[in-house]
Amino acid sequence: MTLQCRVGDMRKSHIVEAHVRMYLIKKRVTLEGEILPLHTYDMNVGFDKGTDRLFLIWPLVVEHIIDEQSPLYDISRADLIQQRFELVVILEGIIESTGMTTQARTSYLPSEILWGYRFERLITFQRDDGLYRIDYSRFNLSYPVDMITCSAKELKDLHELEKQHEHNQSNITPNVIDNDNDNDNDTNETVYSKSEKSKTMKLPFLWPEKKESSL
Repeated sequence: MTLQCRVGDMRKSHIVEAHVRMYLIKKRVTLEGEILPLHTYDMNVGFDKGTDRLFLIWPLVVEHIIDEQSPLYDISRADLIQQRFELVVILEGIIESTGMTTQARTSYLPSEILWGYRFERLITFQRDDGLYRIDYSRFNLSYPVDMITCSAKELKDLHELEKQHEHNQSNITPNVIDNDNDNDNDTNETVYSKSEKSKTMKLPFLWPEKKESSL
């Protein structure tokens, strides 16, 4: 699961050395019981892989992977509506023509985050002149996709349960009984106990397709 936002440079003079940061501000209670009303969580948008540095010749989609380190890890679609936080996105870079540093900031509330949507495509190839066209009028457009409603934590627990079920299936060994009959040809019969048969039943889970979708 990922949280996505789109950034673009509409200036005539391009932004170079652009990089993006994302923060989530919400209340936090420490293990000692101290209440921090405005705690800031630094959300990873690819800092360890270098994907937070952007080459903004066309609009790009910035992704935050919702894993165990994410503050959104245990938030489901139903929980998102009741959450109280603010998501801050900061884009920084250097103006190519002047060499001055510029910064753009925006923020989102839980009610402004769309669960199960993807961004519309902006770039199209023009066959007549061989050029790419960027339609900025579609910058904020999105469309719904099939998306689970549980949290990333619940999804991981379901995957682990499925893996454990597959592991139990692989450990099933049949009991081979050699039947000595009076006939000239001996036959081998494979017998499964009732409990072993029950282990081979499929769990009623419907897994989503592996798509990168915005929350």
